[in-house]
Amino acid sequence: MIILISLFLISCHKKIEIKVIHHQGKYGIAVSEKLTEIKVNNKEINLYQTTAQEVKFSYESYNLDNEFNNTVTINGYPFALLASNDNQNEFINNELTLIGLLIKPIVTVEIKSGINGYGGYDNFHLRNICFQIGNIEIWPDEYPKEEYLNEIFKFGAPNLKTPYRSSYQNSKVLTFSFPKEMLKHYGAILDFREETLNVEAEKTYKFENPSYVSLMTNLENITYDMAFKIEVSGSNLKDYEVYINDVKVKKELFLHPDSWASGSHNVKVIGVNEFDFIKVLSYDIVLKDYQKEERLRTFEYYETGVNEEKPETLKLGVKKDYENGQKSPFSKYAIQNFKVVAGEYNDFVWEGSAPLNRTLTLEVFNHNKNIYEVVSVNKVTSSEPLKLGFNYKNNNDWIKNGVIDLRVVSFNSNAYLVYDKYLYHITDLQYITRKANTQEGVIKREGVNALNELRDYLNISYQNDLLYTMVTGDLIQSIVNEGEYDTVMNEFFEGIISEKKPLGLLTGNHDIGATSDFNTAGVNGFDDLLSYELFENYFGENVFNKYSWYGGSYLNNRSHYDLININNETYVFLYLGWGSDQLGVHISSQDVNYAKEVLNLHSDKKTVLLTHEYLNNRGERTLTGNYLFNELVRPYKNILLVFCGHINGSTYKIDYFDDDNDGIKERRVLQSLTNFQEEENLNGASFIRKLGLDFTNNKICFGLYSPYYNDSDIFVIHHPDIVKRDKYFTYDFDFNNLGYGLITYGIK
Repeated sequence: MIILISLFLISCHKKIEIKVIHHQGKYGIAVSEKLTEIKVNNKEINLYQTTAQEVKFSYESYNLDNEFNNTVTINGYPFALLASNDNQNEFINNELTLIGLLIKPIVTVEIKSGINGYGGYDNFHLRNICFQIGNIEIWPDEYPKEEYLNEIFKFGAPNLKTPYRSSYQNSKVLTFSFPKEMLKHYGAILDFREETLNVEAEKTYKFENPSYVSLMTNLENITYDMAFKIEVSGSNLKDYEVYINDVKVKKELFLHPDSWASGSHNVKVIGVNEFDFIKVLSYDIVLKDYQKEERLRTFEYYETGVNEEKPETLKLGVKKDYENGQKSPFSKYAIQNFKVVAGEYNDFVWEGSAPLNRTLTLEVFNHNKNIYEVVSVNKVTSSEPLKLGFNYKNNNDWIKNGVIDLRVVSFNSNAYLVYDKYLYHITDLQYITRKANTQEGVIKREGVNALNELRDYLNISYQNDLLYTMVTGDLIQSIVNEGEYDTVMNEFFEGIISEKKPLGLLTGNHDIGATSDFNTAGVNGFDDLLSYELFENYFGENVFNKYSWYGGSYLNNRSHYDLININNETYVFLYLGWGSDQLGVHISSQDVNYAKEVLNLHSDKKTVLLTHEYLNNRGERTLTGNYLFNELVRPYKNILLVFCGHINGSTYKIDYFDDDNDGIKERRVLQSLTNFQEEENLNGASFIRKLGLDFTNNKICFGLYSPYYNDSDIFVIHHPDIVKRDKYFTYDFDFNNLGYGLITYGIK
C-alpha cells in the first residue's frame, strides 16, 4: 500500500492526520480522528471507523479453479477468489491483501461459485476463512476458530441434487466483527476520478488522486481518409496498450489510406498509471476503402498446414508456388507466411477472406525484438473479400537482408459460442448397472436413480437440441451376473431409442465376457473365448434396423455404423465392438476389415470412429489405439474424430496428417477419452460428455453434465491434473464445408 500524501490538522490542540491510501484498484481517505464534517470535491463524505493498515483475507482452498469467475465480495466490493497454485486434491493456503478501508466494525463477506466460459459452475471447498490485521485473526461470527478450525464449506452450482451433493451451496454469507480498538482510523472508499482531491476539513487541502489516469489520444469516432499514427499520451502514464477489434496491435501504429484494413473497427486504448489504476478509451472508427493497382511484387509464400497454436518465433513452414485463390486448411489457426522484398515499395496489401466471424491479423516479425507485431486487423462479417495492409517505410526493425517476414493469421476470437445442437457421449455404466441390479436397498435405489436420471435427461434433450447419443461400451459389469442386461435395458435404454432418438452403441469387454470371471484370459481373451449372445439378444441388429439412421451392421451388430444428419450433411458414426485375434489388441481384424468396407463405401462423408478402448488416461494411444490408428485413422482421410472409454480418465490427443504427400499436414483428428466410472463413489459414469456444436463459429465445445448430480463439474481422484486441463475445451471444426481456414485473393 502506498501513502500518497499526509497532512496534519491542529484542532482543539489535537494533531489530526489525513491520508489518501490505495491498493488493488481501490483508494480512499483515512483520518486519525473522527471529524464532524468532511467533504471531498464538494461532496459530503460519511466516515466510518476503520483502519489504514493492510488487511489480509486468508482461506484454504481445495480444487478452486482459477478459470471460473469465483468471487468474494467484501462489504459490497467484489474480488476474484483465486487459488495460489493449480495443485489438485489438496488444501492450498491463499491470501488476498486488501485496502484497510474496506473494514468496518461489522464486515459482510459473500463467497460465490462462478461459471467458466462454457457455462459450468466450479465445485470447490474452503476452510479456515479469516481476516488478519497484523498478527491478529478475525474469524466469522458464525464459525469461530475454537469450534470450526478445518471445517469444510462446499461451493458449487445452484440446485445441486441432494443427498448426492450434500451441503453444497452456490454462495455463502459470513459476518465478521472487528473490535473497535483495532480500528484506529475513520475513513471511506472514494470513487472520484478527477486529477485532484480537494478535501475540506476545517480548511481545504489538495491531494493527488491515485486513480486519475491521464490518457489522451488523437483518435475520433470518424471516417479516416488520410494517413495518421495512433498517438497516445498522458502525464502520469506508466504504460498503455492499443487493441483493434479486441486484438493487441503495435504501439504507435501508422495507418496509411493506401494500405490499411478498410472498414469499421473498434479501437480501445488501455492506459495504466504508476499506481496501477486503469483507464479505457474506446472509439468506433471507419477506415475508408481504396483500390490498389496491381503491382509486380517479389515474395515467397510458405504454407504451415493445420495449427493449434501460433508459433511465437519465425517458423515459415513449407515453401510453395503461390497463385491467387491460395487456400490454407481449416484449423484453430490458419496461417500463411510471406517473405517480401522490401525495397520495391513502402507498403504491403493483402486481400482475402476466411470463414464467417473469424478475425484476420497481419503480423510482421520484428527482428530486433524477436517477436511478431500485429499491424492490421479485420473481422470477417460477409463473404466479400477484405483487406489487410501496412506501411513499413523507415522501420528497419522489420527488415532483414532487404526482406520483410510477415504472416496472415485467421482465428475465431468470439468469446461466447452459440450451440445449435448437441452430441452426447456416454460410457462405462457397469458400476451403476451393478448397483441397480442388487437387492432392494439404498445402493439399488442409487443405481436405479442414476440410470433413470440419464434416461429422462436424454428424452428431454432429444425434444430440444440433442441430435445423437454415442455409447462406447461396458453397459454391464459381467455377463455372469444374472439380470444386469435386463436392468440396464429397463432402467436406461427403454424408450430412448427410436426414429427421432438416434443412439449408437458398442460392446466393451464387460459386455461380452472379456473378464476373468468368465474366461481364464480375462481382458485378453480372443474371439473364441468371448460371448456376444446376451448383447445380441438385447441390442442386436433387429433393435436398430427399423430406423432410417441405422446404416448397417457386421455379425448382428457386433460392429455397425449410423448415418446422422448434422448441419444438413450426413456423417458416418462407425462403431467397432470389443474383440481380439492379437494379444493385447482389443479390436479384431474382422471388425477392422468391416470398418474399411464402410469407410470405402462412404469415402465422401465425414466419419466419427467409436471404440471402447483407444486412449489411456495420459493421452497416449494403447496397443489397440495404435492398431486402429495405423489401420484406419491414418489411411482414411474421412475419419476426423475418435471417441472411446474403457480407461478411467478424461483426456484428448490431436494428430496431424499429410494425406496428399505434399509436405503439408492438412488434416487433424481429435481423439477423445471420457470415462469417470471410478469417480464420485462409482457414480461418475452418470457424467455425460456434452459436445456443443456451433455451426456459426465452426466450433465444438466439450463440456460435462450429470443429471444425477445436476452438476457440470466433477471431483476426480485419478490423474486430476490431466482431467482439469481436458474436462472443458473447444475444438475448431469445419461444419460448413468451406474447405479452408484462410484464402488469399491477391498480394499488392
